[in-house]
Amino acid sequence: MKKKLLALILAATMAFPVCAFADDAEEETATEAVAEEETEAASSILVMQGTDDNGIVWTIAINTENAKGCVSLTPQGEDTTYVTGPISFDEGSFTIADEEDGQDYVFGYEDVSETETVLTYEPTGSEVKLTYVDQTALADENVQNYMIYAGTDTDGNQLTFVFDTENNALAINQKKPDGTSETLAGTYEETEGENSSVMHFTTEAGAESDLELVPVDELAKEMDITVEGETIRVSMVDTKVLQAE
Repeated sequence: MKKKLLALILAATMAFPVCAFADDAEEETATEAVAEEETEAASSILVMQGTDDNGIVWTIAINTENAKGCVSLTPQGEDTTYVTGPISFDEGSFTIADEEDGQDYVFGYEDVSETETVLTYEPTGSEVKLTYVDQTALADENVQNYMIYAGTDTDGNQLTFVFDTENNALAINQKKPDGTSETLAGTYEETEGENSSVMHFTTEAGAESDLELVPVDELAKEMDITVEGETIRVSMVDTKVLQAE
């Protein structure tokens, strides 16, 4: 994705709603206190996304504060499987003790670099390069109708696209291989075609660009997003992992 698409660096003000695995807290009456609590909850949850060579879409959420994890895996044309429960780490792997069936599920992982992690899962023969999902890209925590896609481009930049379909708003976060991050936000107008759609994106600073979205599958679990001639394959983040009890 060309640099000028993300030329504007914006400071995100709120995290999108994440209450996954959070301990129950006493009700706060002050708005600032509530906002602070939600932001802290978001910062303690690591969310990663990817698709393996078998076409399985993966979303992983790990609560580092409460030592709980949730893994969502969706094979093509099949129902989603969830593994949720206490998480423990070993060298090169982590184990989730599933709260529903009581079994232990072991996932391999390798930190290739500061920003690149590869997940492996033997039962499905999976090896998937994970993309970091930015949790500060959505500006309005009260928005309910949004979709999140994430993927890594050929230069190793990890991108999160948050589509607020309620307000026709779009936020794009780019995390670079050196660990730095920048966010671009604005609104869009969508023109739908037979097998694709084009979003005319206008940033808060007034810059304009067109994004072509082409679903890879019928449910749009994966999409190809093309901007100024460059295409990145992204997959849909399963937001249910962020709301698991």
